[in-house]
Amino acid sequence: MNVIAERLKEIRPDIYLYGEGWNGGPSSLAEEKRAFKASAKKMPGIGMFNDDIRDTIKGSVFYDDHLASLMAAPIWKMHYAMALQEQSHIHR
Repeated sequence: MNVIAERLKEIRPDIYLYGEGWNGGPSSLAEEKRAFKASAKKMPGIGMFNDDIRDTIKGSVFYDDHLASLMAAPIWKMHYAMALQEQSHIHR
């Protein structure tokens, strides 16, 4: 990823690189050479989506029993339910 970033910046110095750092399955690359969240510090100048932040706010997209920390609070549940109800009226 760093080599790709270097080449792209030669073409366009102001380019912004952003991706989702995860394994996504088997890889022939050694773990220390993979571009995933744990190795983000080895890729300065490349932004990464962080699903841990998303899951903290809204809950896991993979597991129904993993509730979000923020959405589990009663006030957030109430506001979320109100927003859903309001949205359902708008889209009718």
